[in-house]
Amino acid sequence: MHPLIERAAAALAALVPAETVEIRGAWSRATRQVDGVDVVDALWRATVACAQRLAGLAFLQAGSALYWVKSPPASANLPFSLSLTTYADRAISSATFAAAIGRSFLPGVPVRCGPDLERACTLGPERAETGRAFAVAEIDHAAVFALLLPGALVKTGRNRLWHLRDSHAAALPADVRELLTRGRSGSVRD
Repeated sequence: MHPLIERAAAALAALVPAETVEIRGAWSRATRQVDGVDVVDALWRATVACAQRLAGLAFLQAGSALYWVKSPPASANLPFSLSLTTYADRAISSATFAAAIGRSFLPGVPVRCGPDLERACTLGPERAETGRAFAVAEIDHAAVFALLLPGALVKTGRNRLWHLRDSHAAALPADVRELLTRGRSGSVRD
């Protein structure tokens, strides 16, 4: 796990009460044509449910790069999705791996996967806790993580962008505070 995710989770552990969240998802598969070539999309759609509304961050770690995106404002059932897209002829054992939290998308990265897309992707736990980072999925050199916050700890601005309430953000390390109070998405390189 990237050091920024670890620092954010450690800082939030004392601030955010650990509440169980359930991740319920399933794979589906579709074939489509792009410029006359058959393309296969394996899509994992999940709902993250909790006793209270949730907002969160999704992270994609690929090699030395870390990409992050904030979810839409807190909701009772936060959608999460993963996708693996490849050519149907399977002559190439690679795919594009991408993820989204709500309608907020992380970039796609190339991964090696073999012929069985769904089995190549290792899914994380079906239960997690608020304020604690957890793995959503891993494939090849890429991994998706999430960090979920109770809706009561965040405030949504006029652009429908949430941020951690000032009273909670003040004591956080500078890089974690910036992650949780500024911007909709970003990236970090080691």
